[in-house]
Amino acid sequence: MEEIKKTLEEQFHSLPSNMQQTLEKVEWKKKVKQISDEEKFTSEQSEILEIIVGCVLYGLEEPDGLFEKIVSLCSVKEDVATRILAQIDDKIMSPIEKEYGTEALPMIEPGETAHNTTPEEKAFMDAPAPITEVKESPVTPPEPQPPARPAYSGGVDPYREPIE
Repeated sequence: MEEIKKTLEEQFHSLPSNMQQTLEKVEWKKKVKQISDEEKFTSEQSEILEIIVGCVLYGLEEPDGLFEKIVSLCSVKEDVATRILAQIDDKIMSPIEKEYGTEALPMIEPGETAHNTTPEEKAFMDAPAPITEVKESPVTPPEPQPPARPAYSGGVDPYREPIE
């Protein structure tokens, strides 16, 4: 357990400073402790839940596997894990998303604001298609070409070997 906590601490310090500040401001560890207390977890289950959530928050684990990890590692039933997952989303993930939001996007320089651009497809789709007349023209076959002349004087390629 201590090795995992040390790895989490190292990973936290490798995060961008604005993400570190957001995670500290949200106080996710206290909220995980509250969730553990509400569910009457043992100290070991509480510690495991904190590690699982920390791994997701710090980018060591994918959030998609959070439900399965809670069920298997915390040894709880699926309905309890569903309740815990909803609380994690409400108390931890949503505030982080609101706090971190668009202000910390990597392509935005200080002083700039993020904006969403959407293509104006509707104006294009509503415009009537131009009407053009198609005139049928008679199809004429191409004129026959005279046979190609040899490029070399004498008519024979001096670099080509004769075929016997």
